[in-house]
Amino acid sequence: MNELPFELYRSYKARTLKNWRRTGLNIDNIDELYNKYIYCKECDWCCKPFESRNDRQMDHCHISGEFRGFLCRQCNLNANDCDNISWCNTENKYVVEIRRNGKNIFKKRCNTREEAEIVLKQFKDENWWLFPWYVPNQ
Repeated sequence: MNELPFELYRSYKARTLKNWRRTGLNIDNIDELYNKYIYCKECDWCCKPFESRNDRQMDHCHISGEFRGFLCRQCNLNANDCDNISWCNTENKYVVEIRRNGKNIFKKRCNTREEAEIVLKQFKDENWWLFPWYVPNQ
């Protein structure tokens, strides 16, 4: 068997799987995915070796729950779901949420996905200077 790249504490697996489910990972073979996760040694995007077990992140889509890869902390921070729209199970509504520096700068609940997309586009057009990669319609 391969040697683990980092030492894991006793309840690491239980805590990790609980966190993955809490954040919305939707996958049937979660134990198989966990085994790949604990043995991976480098980021799937930048190919840099992980510095610690805390540097290793599981990336997934927060809308669909689809697994996308194991990333370092920096790549995972840069891999935000670009449309900033999520589904709120408790309210049965779409939520448009934009965060900067760990704080919400915009949040609105919408009844349909189309309404959420319009709200997001309007916010980005009015606040284009907050989104250096976004070019508003002329």
